[in-house]
Amino acid sequence: MAYRFRNEMHSQGYCSESYNSVAEVKDSPWLAELIRNEPIGIHDAADKKHFAVFLSSNGYLEVIADAFAISAPRKGLLNS
Repeated sequence: MAYRFRNEMHSQGYCSESYNSVAEVKDSPWLAELIRNEPIGIHDAADKKHFAVFLSSNGYLEVIADAFAISAPRKGLLNS
């Protein structure tokens, strides 16, 4: 539903459980903001979760989604 990314130098205050691992952010102010700002009659964000991962030397990725899945690693081009 939504995502945001910060490079490593701008990632102060990241969820410590997310360091090189996926973590669910409980009581997320960002998710609460998305729910508050939804148009009247739309309730898409109410059942979503806030996930975060801090990738060492790369940055901090946050996602609002139903769930997450980690696929098996692949070699080669992304479209192959």
